[in-house]
Amino acid sequence: MEPRNVLRIEWRARPSATEFAECLATHGVKIERQVATTADLRQNPSQERIQELARRGDVIELVRVLRYNSGMTLTEARAEAERLIAQSGPEQDAGR
Repeated sequence: MEPRNVLRIEWRARPSATEFAECLATHGVKIERQVATTADLRQNPSQERIQELARRGDVIELVRVLRYNSGMTLTEARAEAERLIAQSGPEQDAGR
């Protein structure tokens, strides 16, 4: 269980995740939305990892990591991601 009543399941079996969700629905379990990600959010990211995401300008991944590890709202994480990316400024453009 994650903050805000989110249940994270790593699914590598049959039936598919979609079929599993449909099966749960028949038992009254309400699933608002399924999200697929390859991000490993379980580990606290190092400062270097966060800086690398910022240098690459990877807003989506940065928001995911920030939200998972800090409990920030989507709005807060987006603002923090944009701030970190802006701080990495010239380095970001130099790497392209």
